[in-house]
Amino acid sequence: MSQAAKEDLSRILGVKLVLGTGIYLGLPSIVGRSKKAIFSYIKDRIWKRINSWRGRALSKAGGGLGVGIIFVLCMTLGCVGVLIDGCPRLNQQDVAEKILETPLVSSVREDKVVWEEERNECYSVKSGYKLAMRYIIGSDKYHVRMSPDSFSIVGKRRVKCTLNCPVCDEEIEDELHILFRCAVARDSWCAAGLSPVLHNATYQQTNAMDRIFAVCSNESSDIVGRVTMLLWCIWHNRNDKLRNDNVQMPRQIGRHAFDAWNDWYSVHKLQSNNVSGTTEDDLVRWEKPALDWVKCNVDVAFVSGSGRTSMGLCFRDNSGHFMAGMTQWQKTVISSVEGEAWTLLLAMEEAKHRGLDRFQFESDSKVLIEAIHMKRRGNSEFLSIVHDILSLMSSFINFEVRFVRRQANLVAHTLARAANSWADFHRFENISFCIENLVFNEMQ
Repeated sequence: MSQAAKEDLSRILGVKLVLGTGIYLGLPSIVGRSKKAIFSYIKDRIWKRINSWRGRALSKAGGGLGVGIIFVLCMTLGCVGVLIDGCPRLNQQDVAEKILETPLVSSVREDKVVWEEERNECYSVKSGYKLAMRYIIGSDKYHVRMSPDSFSIVGKRRVKCTLNCPVCDEEIEDELHILFRCAVARDSWCAAGLSPVLHNATYQQTNAMDRIFAVCSNESSDIVGRVTMLLWCIWHNRNDKLRNDNVQMPRQIGRHAFDAWNDWYSVHKLQSNNVSGTTEDDLVRWEKPALDWVKCNVDVAFVSGSGRTSMGLCFRDNSGHFMAGMTQWQKTVISSVEGEAWTLLLAMEEAKHRGLDRFQFESDSKVLIEAIHMKRRGNSEFLSIVHDILSLMSSFINFEVRFVRRQANLVAHTLARAANSWADFHRFENISFCIENLVFNEMQ
């Protein structure tokens, strides 16, 4: 804008025309982009004044006020380091301590540690991880996958790390060792009943990925699922040992893998061979057994907070009439498939005790029924009970087992839930009040 235009505008608005180059309170009235250039003369003037002072002005006899004023001024201009390093008198320990003890804000009584990586000066795991990555690998790309070659780089930066397996601490760790060759891993494979897969000559590739793909290509979906769950449990145990110094026994790892796979299998109801030839849709309601046959429904229950595993079973004839029932509970919590197998074994022993040879047993555990039909073998607790069931069935050829849905197994389920209200072992020949209506409705 021209000078004439400025004068016309000030006359119209009735204001005074100011050039804007004056000084107000010792500072320029207009500040441009380069603040360093504008305020540099203040820093120079103060520094010249400090250099002209004699040493006695900053001595202890002069009191802390003079020192505090200089400190405040230099804090304002960002030149504390220059002040302490440049003044010979301030290099004395006692004088430096007086400067540090001078309070700047009345509300702050003592110094505290702050975290400079966050704006709120509070530590966070995210900022700590970023800082560690900058110092360890010299990179701002924080999501880094450490390869075996990276350990040598970390070692050069004097970061202490070990290459040994954190579980056995005997050999250098890699994927093949931690999943297949480690002593704990091998024992876990045996505990999960997968030792034949581990020692199969077809699966001895030198690369972990190739070995896993070979298992997936040659084994059934059931075995592949169990192997996958076992590998996850082994890896989880390795991380738990490394981070929390907590390690599980191989038997615990194998059993946890087996139980986790069975629970997943039960929830998702994966398709498999149905040896009994009866589909799930056919058994939504309870059906009466054939003439001269007795049907026994079994179920297990876990009451939250009781710490008990309870079971219930019910015998009915070909007309649907109640014959006998039994409940039992034990002061321990086992897996769902182990409980179902334990209940079925007790039902067969009870049938043997009654002297009848034509029994049809129904359970709503598909995993259990398929394990019996496929005659699975293994070292787990579940498969040990299945082995006892198969031994009984081999002696009583007219013992049959089949799978039904929960809707067709409500009587046994109700008895299992009610078992906690009775003695630990309860056998009854008269129908219980809790299942009377259910039995009557299923007779229709």
